[in-house]
Amino acid sequence: MKKLFIFLAACVISITGVAQSLSMWNNWGMDTVWVSGEDNEYLNIKMLPILGGQTYQIFTPLGGEPVPEFTWLLSPQGNDSWDGQTLSTPFKTLNKLATVIQAGDTALLRGGTYYFNEQQVWDDVDGTSSDTVKVWGYPGETPIFTKSGSYTPPTPVISARPLIAFVSTVYNYWRDIEISGYEQEADGDGWNGIYLRSGNDHNVFERINIHDGGGGMYVYNSGFNTFINCDFYRNEDPYTTNDYDNADGIAIAQNTDVNDTNWVYGCRFWGNSDDGIDFFNNAGFVFVDNCWSFHNGFIRDTWLEGGNGIGFKLGSGGTGTEADTIRQILNCISFGNRSSGFGEEEITSTASIYNSLAIYNATAGTGSSWGAGFEFNSSTIGHWIKNNISYGNNDDVDGPTNQTNVEYNDWDIPVTIDDDIWVSIDTTLFDDPRLTDGSLPYATTLFYPATGEPIIDAGIDIGFPFNGSAPDLGPKESNY
Repeated sequence: MKKLFIFLAACVISITGVAQSLSMWNNWGMDTVWVSGEDNEYLNIKMLPILGGQTYQIFTPLGGEPVPEFTWLLSPQGNDSWDGQTLSTPFKTLNKLATVIQAGDTALLRGGTYYFNEQQVWDDVDGTSSDTVKVWGYPGETPIFTKSGSYTPPTPVISARPLIAFVSTVYNYWRDIEISGYEQEADGDGWNGIYLRSGNDHNVFERINIHDGGGGMYVYNSGFNTFINCDFYRNEDPYTTNDYDNADGIAIAQNTDVNDTNWVYGCRFWGNSDDGIDFFNNAGFVFVDNCWSFHNGFIRDTWLEGGNGIGFKLGSGGTGTEADTIRQILNCISFGNRSSGFGEEEITSTASIYNSLAIYNATAGTGSSWGAGFEFNSSTIGHWIKNNISYGNNDDVDGPTNQTNVEYNDWDIPVTIDDDIWVSIDTTLFDDPRLTDGSLPYATTLFYPATGEPIIDAGIDIGFPFNGSAPDLGPKESNY
């Protein structure tokens, strides 16, 4: 066995459609990964695009990898009075772990259900850029966090009562954890699975699943965090003042620092009573790539009206300056949401949406009459909207008023969209299990361009890699 060390340098990246550049430092915190043998059979190597074609190379261990060296161990059968350092003497709670874990430490969580009697508070658990704090599921096992029957609700933290409260933490890397059944109780406060308070920066969350609770994940006024291959689904908040109107899959919201940046890759958001992903009142930059948002805005297990029901809600927030692009959506799919697929929502700076698909939004159950695939009708901002497809929605396109940067979409070039342009349009597959490395399934079938169809090479170069003479329209680039 050997260690492979990864060093990622800082880079200045030019954003398409922006008259400025952003300085972005590596925030992944993956200082080491395990490899085995000459073929590296335990590694999955991913190239993730970051704004304008720049990429980071991410190494994620696959299933079957050896158990890494660990400093601390947790188990549902553990005991916080033990030393937490061996397989036979694990801790039980994150509250205990938070008192001892330090920069450079790795904590492994054994599989099974952890029934917590109280909120788990993760405060002042800081790593560094070279020595992250790692909290990982034990290889091949699934730790599941929930509340016990004798759970004591905590005092609200900024109008929220999360199961796991990140109070002040930087350079953490959490992976392979599930939070289930943390249902909202009748007190009106948000019951998110995970809540990041202001100043939780430079963290990575990979393969985190939060479902069937009072809310998914809430990221409050924090920056330089990365979310990879996570699922947030079936969360609802019936006891909020405006019932069902706050349980998003994930909200990255209320950022006051225009220099904050957050990245979201390969995530899914579905069946949440409000929105899939929401950037409410966020003045910072958010980059979203290869994500799916579907069936949001309904009361769980019904087609009855819940909250707003927008797949990707881009606002509000911004600097008020059109030259500042603060959202970039790339290669995403928004399907069957109660209202809009991609919604502007009073954003005051520019958003860019490239190579994405809105399909069958505002058409199911109590769909909103104002819903559209792309809904950008509330301002005259010159949003960058290119290489997209809007098909089968209540209204495929609503705005924007300023069409300066809107081009090479299916609605403004001579291309006919029908079911046959894709290899598969089976929307029942959207919530199927992920691949063993955590990536989304059906990469070359579900909404993948069929051979010879007019969406192939029909787009315009926006600075990201493509095959053929020009990019394809929609979220997946064919190799024909």
